Amino acid sequence: MNAIVESVAPQIILDRSASYRDEAVIEARIENNIATTKNWYVVLNGIVFKYSLYILVIYIYIYGDQRMKLFLSRRRLLALSLLFFSVANFLANIPSGGRFLNFGYFLSLLTILLYLNEYKRDNKTFLLVGGLAPAFLLFIIVAIRIGLYSTSLMSILGNPVMALLNIGENVPINDFIK
Repeated sequence: MNAIVESVAPQIILDRSASYRDEAVIEARIENNIATTKNWYVVLNGIVFKYSLYILVIYIYIYGDQRMKLFLSRRRLLALSLLFFSVANFLANIPSGGRFLNFGYFLSLLTILLYLNEYKRDNKTFLLVGGLAPAFLLFIIVAIRIGLYSTSLMSILGNPVMALLNIGENVPINDFIK
């Protein structure tokens, strides 16, 4: 991958991205990722959520209600989410490109929610969403847990100014729950 980037990219981009493309840094990240043990729900969270979104968006594209295809705005939103997802998946392979996936997730969730809100009488859609509901529930629970790591009690009970000035007492809420 480095050889392709070095042959195509201009020198200014090569200078700025040298730390991303350093082989020693990449090897250290891979070793660190292998060495740390993660819980099953952390590993499955992203994978299951991503493929659930793919399944639902592809289902809407192929088997979606014909009425949705008649509305130009809904059809454009579906096309935009599919296009952005394809570009984001390509950009996720380069360093720092995974951030585009979040916007792709948002667009696809928006498309799915609008579809389910307007055309929820279809039995196949109901069964598919019911089957994929545990994946979305796992995503919600893990996202709340990640949020508890960065939220302290002072940020909820105190005002924002006091939360900024309270430097030594930033104990995450997750520590209180444990």
